[in-house]
Amino acid sequence: MQFQCRVATVLKLVLDKSTNHGKIPNVKVQLAGFILDDGSSLCCCWADDARAELLLRLQEVAHMDAFVNLKLSKGGKNTKLQHTIGCCLETMLKRHTGVIVKNCGIPPDFSCRDLDASSVLHKVLSRFEDKLLKFIILNACWKGTLNVIASNINPDDLNGFNVELPDFLARNMQMLWIKEVFPVDPLEEARRLHGILENS
Repeated sequence: MQFQCRVATVLKLVLDKSTNHGKIPNVKVQLAGFILDDGSSLCCCWADDARAELLLRLQEVAHMDAFVNLKLSKGGKNTKLQHTIGCCLETMLKRHTGVIVKNCGIPPDFSCRDLDASSVLHKVLSRFEDKLLKFIILNACWKGTLNVIASNINPDDLNGFNVELPDFLARNMQMLWIKEVFPVDPLEEARRLHGILENS
């Protein structure tokens, strides 16, 4: 199935250093769980690799203000402080090898106010690293719509990632695996809406 949606929140992230040394950024999203909003209903969707990177906007350019506040770049001249969000994440994964982020919000509140992030090496995450992870999740939620192609998935298929789904999700939301993500083309969208109006 194909639909347009935005990221309402992120449920879980499993991040590792990529073994593909030619990959930029050198980050592998092993698994990412999202609540997506198509404007009429919510669904629980899972993705990995490039599809998760697109939903998380890891290729967007950001700049660091005194290495504490991370903000999206708006074409400013402080290029020495500009990095893609993914490159900032790559630096963190060089220290931790892997990081797992879990949204501990109580359904239906998944507002990202209660995130639990841990290093697979059991190292303590720095204040900046905590801010970076929260920024990535909130930035994905603030962005506009994307086109998604997905198919149904059985929750049991996620057992290898030790995913514990709240009963609220299992009972009330459709579970989907994301196969493809691509931007919404404004011109194509205008033509589609025009066609709907003409035929109505």
